[in-house]
Amino acid sequence: MYNAVLKLSEALFVINDLIEIGHLFPKISAEHVALEKRKSRWFPKNLTKKERLKPYNAIKKVFQNIELQRIRDYLWEFLRYGLSRGSCDDMFDFEQVNIVFKQIDKLVSIAYLLANRDYLNLTEDKV
Repeated sequence: MYNAVLKLSEALFVINDLIEIGHLFPKISAEHVALEKRKSRWFPKNLTKKERLKPYNAIKKVFQNIELQRIRDYLWEFLRYGLSRGSCDDMFDFEQVNIVFKQIDKLVSIAYLLANRDYLNLTEDKV
């Protein structure tokens, strides 16, 4: 799981760089999102309506809130302490862990949403 989340975060970071250089991504309508919700087996509930309409902006916001290196560091620490015999109560501040977890959870949901859009092959003219 560590490697999967790390690679996913890195891939979304590359997408974030494309956003920064002005790469244009397709616009999605509210009707499109509603159709996705009906056709999908699972739909991310932790994303706002605005984030579902503009997931690339949501990616940008996540990386404004937390740097990729911080995600790497926390994932490594989570893995290290999860496999240790000791307690990690003294090692982590709950608020920091919660912030990082929410950002990683958002990245995973955005990635699922984008992958699902490609899989369902929904386009504006089909809505």
